[in-house]
Amino acid sequence: MKRFVLILAAAIIAAACGTRPRVVVYGGTSAGVIAAYSAACSGCDVTLVCPEGRFGGMTTGGLGYTDIGNKQVVTGLARKFYRLTGEHYGRLESWVFEPHVAEDILKQFVLHPRIRPVMGMWIESADTLGGKILSIKLTDGKGRLVVMRPDSTLPIARLVGTRLSGSPLPLKLFYNQTIYRANPKESGRDDEFFQSGIEIIGGDTMKADMEALSIASEVMESIEEEDYRFEIGDSSFFTLLSSKLGLSERELDELREYMLNKNYPALDEMLGKFGDNEYAAAVGRLARLFGGREILEEAERLLPPEARPMLERLGIVFDDLCAIGAEGKVTVDLGMVSKSQDYYTGIVFKGYIHGYGMPVLSGGRYDKVLADFGADIPATGFAVNENAVANALLKRSGGMLTPAPDVMIYCDDDSLIDAIKHCRRLISEGYTAEYADLSSAEEARELARSRGIRRLDIVTADGITSEEL
Repeated sequence: MKRFVLILAAAIIAAACGTRPRVVVYGGTSAGVIAAYSAACSGCDVTLVCPEGRFGGMTTGGLGYTDIGNKQVVTGLARKFYRLTGEHYGRLESWVFEPHVAEDILKQFVLHPRIRPVMGMWIESADTLGGKILSIKLTDGKGRLVVMRPDSTLPIARLVGTRLSGSPLPLKLFYNQTIYRANPKESGRDDEFFQSGIEIIGGDTMKADMEALSIASEVMESIEEEDYRFEIGDSSFFTLLSSKLGLSERELDELREYMLNKNYPALDEMLGKFGDNEYAAAVGRLARLFGGREILEEAERLLPPEARPMLERLGIVFDDLCAIGAEGKVTVDLGMVSKSQDYYTGIVFKGYIHGYGMPVLSGGRYDKVLADFGADIPATGFAVNENAVANALLKRSGGMLTPAPDVMIYCDDDSLIDAIKHCRRLISEGYTAEYADLSSAEEARELARSRGIRRLDIVTADGITSEEL
């Protein structure tokens, strides 16, 4: 069930969030199959959801006689279906067919490489607001329910606007839950991962931002004390400058995508259409402004005067982060933008660790999100991709994240009970200990050395011998 649920939810979320062309066709009838095939032939990735568990509906369920008057009006893929049935029976086309023949032909359509079928899953409900999917409830033939969310902040925003409405501010909330996202194939990103995060709802903007940033820096330090990197920016720069260009919503999304991916050739080509427009030139400079504290001084010379208050605020954030222990680990990226138009409204930040090329932590200020839920309150927060952190640390440690035990215990065949008593005694004294279920003391020594265990206790009938390794 989990695999099918993941495929279905990822596809639905992708279609709703406006990623690369994707289509979800819900229903495996003959019409559903043909719709999926048409979309796939048009270059879309298609998820064909067939709750019934069998393709074709009535066409493959026994209604094998087509009641039709003028056959010449049937064209396109429908006509192709009847000609494929005809091939099976050795004629040009066949309007009368056996159900299993029709099902085999429809399966040929489903075999298109861009179609991914999901069988036996029903969408029970989808919780939405303003075109945003908050959660999807799925069920299977056994009545098992799964609720899946592409984001944790939106459900929390709804909670604040409903059950927590009228609570004293600021509210400080945290969460831990599994998130589902649809990512491009071979992107190296998980469609399912465990996420932890905090949200600070209300309060003084600057103080709340610094509290979130200080907690985020502590998180990064706990993951990797020396070699983490913290990247800060402000989405207000892009919002301010792009608003002066008179772009359509589609053009704005395109510009944002170029900024996100640092696609300078495409960015320059798009902005070149504006000629000597100072704001278009400023957007082009913005994408290339990243580095240390000096970037803010350079930006003050290059960007319009309207950007100076934001530069001053970002400078204060940079200095405060350095003052609390992140000096030498903070960089500024003025080209950092939000993936959607109405999400981040101010400070944005990301955290990176060695061994993982994408952010393991990301967050920022989102003052407009709660207004959709009836609570026009400023807010800030961040989330940590725990799967990414664990995978990076596992890769670096050779597969072991837990600290090595203090003592490894080996015993001969006649001393197992004594070894158990010895292990319990060590644990009661505050040591961590582990049995070596091996056939010789030499094997135990090799295992202990490979695990970084510094002491081996050998228990025999003659007593206990400790070896420092």
